[in-house]
Amino acid sequence: MSLKKCERCKGELEAEKEVKYGVVIPETILSVDAIHILTNASYVRNHDNFCSEQCYNLSLLDELINRYGFALMTPEDNFLNPEKDVPQAKETLRELQDFKTEYAS
Repeated sequence: MSLKKCERCKGELEAEKEVKYGVVIPETILSVDAIHILTNASYVRNHDNFCSEQCYNLSLLDELINRYGFALMTPEDNFLNPEKDVPQAKETLRELQDFKTEYAS
């Protein structure tokens, strides 16, 4: 039987440990509902793939930062009103990146 590894740090996970980590991203940056929509609620079901709440949240932040970055590469395909939505998306992306830096330290 092989041990499962944390998706983020590759540390070993405790066997059959049922966990539920909280999302630490402030609602002022991105609401929990928006996070669920952006990640297809995958982070609601995958708590047991991470060794700690910090790994869970850093992985979630990476996913959100990547999604915002990719969306901003082709704004006409990803935003209903690019002139209005792109500046807000850029601000949200910057806030997510800043929060990740602060949270990781």
